[in-house]
Amino acid sequence: MPKILENVKDTILKESKKILLKENYKALNIRQIAKCCNIGIGTFYNYFSTKDELVIEILKSDFDKIMDLIEQLKNSNLSFKEKLEQIYKSFDLFLGNYISVFYEISSVKGINCKPNADFSNLYKCLGELIDIEKTKGTMKKNVNSYDFAHFIVSNLFYLTKTHYISFEQLYSFLNI
Repeated sequence: MPKILENVKDTILKESKKILLKENYKALNIRQIAKCCNIGIGTFYNYFSTKDELVIEILKSDFDKIMDLIEQLKNSNLSFKEKLEQIYKSFDLFLGNYISVFYEISSVKGINCKPNADFSNLYKCLGELIDIEKTKGTMKKNVNSYDFAHFIVSNLFYLTKTHYISFEQLYSFLNI
Protein backbone atom coordinates (compact mmCIF):
# COMPACT_ATOMS: atom_id res chain seq x y z
CA MET A 1 0.00 0.00 0.00
CA PRO A 2 1.50 3.37 -1.00
CA LYS A 3 2.18 5.83 1.78
CA ILE A 4 -0.05 8.87 1.88
CA LEU A 5 1.81 12.15 2.11
CA GLU A 6 0.13 15.35 3.14
CA ASN A 7 1.05 18.83 1.97
CA VAL A 8 3.79 17.51 -0.30
CA LYS A 9 3.81 20.55 -2.57
CA ASP A 10 3.98 22.94 0.39
CA THR A 11 6.79 20.90 1.93
CA ILE A 12 8.73 20.93 -1.34
CA LEU A 13 8.29 24.70 -1.63
CA LYS A 14 9.28 25.31 2.00
CA GLU A 15 12.39 23.11 1.92
CA SER A 16 13.45 24.37 -1.50
CA LYS A 17 13.14 27.97 -0.38
CA LYS A 18 15.37 27.22 2.63
CA ILE A 19 18.03 25.72 0.37
CA LEU A 20 17.71 28.53 -2.18
CA LEU A 21 18.14 31.25 0.45
CA LYS A 22 20.80 29.48 2.52
CA GLU A 23 22.90 28.21 -0.37
CA ASN A 24 22.12 29.31 -3.93
CA TYR A 25 20.37 28.45 -7.19
CA LYS A 26 23.11 26.11 -8.42
CA ALA A 27 23.12 24.20 -5.12
CA LEU A 28 19.40 23.57 -5.37
CA ASN A 29 19.00 20.11 -6.88
CA ILE A 30 16.12 17.68 -7.11
CA ARG A 31 17.86 14.88 -5.17
CA GLN A 32 18.60 17.16 -2.24
CA ILE A 33 15.04 18.49 -2.23
CA ALA A 34 13.58 14.98 -2.34
CA LYS A 35 15.85 13.90 0.52
CA CYS A 36 14.92 16.92 2.68
CA CYS A 37 11.22 16.27 2.05
CA ASN A 38 11.45 12.48 2.56
CA ILE A 39 9.98 11.84 -0.87
CA GLY A 40 11.13 10.08 -4.00
CA ILE A 41 12.45 12.01 -6.96
CA GLY A 42 9.43 10.86 -8.97
CA THR A 43 7.14 12.41 -6.37
CA PHE A 44 8.92 15.73 -6.87
CA TYR A 45 8.19 15.54 -10.60
CA ASN A 46 4.51 14.97 -9.86
CA TYR A 47 4.44 18.57 -8.63
CA PHE A 48 7.15 20.36 -10.64
CA SER A 49 8.48 19.57 -14.12
CA THR A 50 11.80 21.31 -13.59
CA LYS A 51 13.91 23.07 -11.01
CA ASP A 52 13.16 26.34 -12.81
CA GLU A 53 9.41 25.79 -12.47
CA LEU A 54 9.92 25.27 -8.74
CA VAL A 55 12.04 28.41 -8.36
CA ILE A 56 9.50 30.46 -10.30
CA GLU A 57 6.76 29.28 -7.95
CA ILE A 58 8.87 30.23 -4.91
CA LEU A 59 9.56 33.68 -6.35
CA LYS A 60 5.94 34.18 -7.37
CA SER A 61 4.71 33.19 -3.93
CA ASP A 62 6.92 35.76 -2.23
CA PHE A 63 6.22 38.41 -4.87
CA ASP A 64 2.48 37.88 -4.32
CA LYS A 65 3.06 39.05 -0.74
CA ILE A 66 3.91 42.48 -2.15
CA MET A 67 0.69 42.45 -4.16
CA ASP A 68 -1.27 41.45 -1.04
CA LEU A 69 0.35 44.28 0.90
CA ILE A 70 -0.67 46.82 -1.75
CA GLU A 71 -4.24 45.48 -1.63
CA GLN A 72 -4.27 45.90 2.16
CA LEU A 73 -2.84 49.40 1.92
CA LYS A 74 -5.66 50.53 -0.38
CA ASN A 75 -8.02 50.55 2.60
CA SER A 76 -5.48 51.72 5.15
CA ASN A 77 -5.60 55.04 6.97
CA LEU A 78 -1.84 55.49 6.61
CA SER A 79 -0.53 58.48 4.70
CA PHE A 80 0.50 57.92 1.08
CA LYS A 81 4.13 58.35 2.13
CA GLU A 82 3.77 55.64 4.80
CA LYS A 83 2.11 53.33 2.27
CA LEU A 84 4.93 53.82 -0.24
CA GLU A 85 7.48 53.26 2.50
CA GLN A 86 5.88 49.93 3.41
CA ILE A 87 5.93 48.94 -0.27
CA TYR A 88 9.58 50.02 -0.46
CA LYS A 89 10.45 47.85 2.56
CA SER A 90 8.69 44.84 1.05
CA PHE A 91 10.61 45.32 -2.24
CA ASP A 92 13.81 45.63 -0.24
CA LEU A 93 13.11 42.38 1.60
CA PHE A 94 12.16 40.54 -1.60
CA LEU A 95 15.23 41.69 -3.52
CA GLY A 96 17.45 41.22 -0.49
CA ASN A 97 16.42 37.57 -0.47
CA TYR A 98 16.50 36.93 -4.19
CA ILE A 99 18.80 39.34 -6.04
CA SER A 100 21.64 36.82 -6.01
CA VAL A 101 19.25 34.18 -7.34
CA PHE A 102 18.27 36.48 -10.23
CA TYR A 103 21.92 37.13 -11.05
CA GLU A 104 22.76 33.45 -10.84
CA ILE A 105 19.88 32.39 -13.07
CA SER A 106 20.76 35.04 -15.65
CA SER A 107 24.41 33.93 -15.66
CA VAL A 108 23.41 30.27 -16.09
CA LYS A 109 20.40 30.68 -18.39
CA GLY A 110 21.09 34.05 -19.98
CA ILE A 111 18.81 37.02 -19.75
CA ASN A 112 15.52 36.31 -21.42
CA CYS A 113 12.85 38.59 -20.05
CA LYS A 114 10.34 40.82 -21.72
CA PRO A 115 10.20 44.31 -20.24
CA ASN A 116 7.08 44.87 -18.13
CA ALA A 117 5.64 41.47 -19.06
CA ASP A 118 5.32 40.23 -15.51
CA PHE A 119 4.76 43.54 -13.75
CA SER A 120 1.57 44.77 -15.40
CA ASN A 121 -0.54 43.48 -12.48
CA LEU A 122 1.76 45.24 -10.04
CA TYR A 123 1.47 48.52 -11.98
CA LYS A 124 -2.30 48.13 -12.15
CA CYS A 125 -2.63 47.37 -8.43
CA LEU A 126 -0.37 50.26 -7.40
CA GLY A 127 -2.18 52.49 -9.90
CA GLU A 128 -5.45 51.69 -8.13
CA LEU A 129 -3.89 52.70 -4.81
CA ILE A 130 -2.74 55.96 -6.44
CA ASP A 131 -6.28 56.56 -7.75
CA ILE A 132 -7.61 56.13 -4.21
CA GLU A 133 -5.07 58.67 -2.96
CA LYS A 134 -6.09 61.09 -5.73
CA THR A 135 -9.73 60.72 -4.69
CA LYS A 136 -8.75 61.50 -1.09
CA GLY A 137 -6.94 64.61 -2.32
CA THR A 138 -3.62 63.54 -0.82
CA MET A 139 -1.66 64.05 -4.05
CA LYS A 140 -0.68 67.52 -5.24
CA LYS A 141 -0.33 66.60 -8.90
CA ASN A 142 -2.72 64.94 -11.31
CA VAL A 143 -0.65 62.25 -13.00
CA ASN A 144 -1.51 59.14 -14.99
CA SER A 145 -1.79 56.54 -12.23
CA TYR A 146 -0.50 53.58 -14.26
CA ASP A 147 2.52 55.52 -15.55
CA PHE A 148 3.24 56.88 -12.08
CA ALA A 149 3.00 53.34 -10.66
CA HIS A 150 5.50 52.21 -13.32
CA PHE A 151 7.82 55.05 -12.34
CA ILE A 152 7.54 54.24 -8.63
CA VAL A 153 8.13 50.51 -9.09
CA SER A 154 11.15 51.09 -11.34
CA ASN A 155 12.69 53.45 -8.82
CA LEU A 156 11.91 51.25 -5.84
CA PHE A 157 13.56 48.28 -7.54
CA TYR A 158 16.60 50.38 -8.37
CA LEU A 159 16.84 51.86 -4.88
CA THR A 160 16.48 48.55 -3.11
CA LYS A 161 19.30 47.13 -5.24
CA THR A 162 21.68 50.08 -4.90
CA HIS A 163 20.55 52.08 -1.85
CA TYR A 164 21.83 55.05 -3.86
CA ILE A 165 19.45 57.39 -2.06
CA SER A 166 17.13 56.85 0.87
CA PHE A 167 13.40 56.41 0.65
CA GLU A 168 13.05 59.86 2.26
CA GLN A 169 15.10 61.42 -0.54
CA LEU A 170 13.08 59.64 -3.22
CA TYR A 171 9.83 60.78 -1.67
CA SER A 172 11.03 64.39 -1.51
CA PHE A 173 11.97 64.19 -5.22
CA LEU A 174 8.47 62.99 -6.06
CA ASN A 175 7.01 66.19 -4.57
CA ILE A 176 3.52 64.79 -4.53
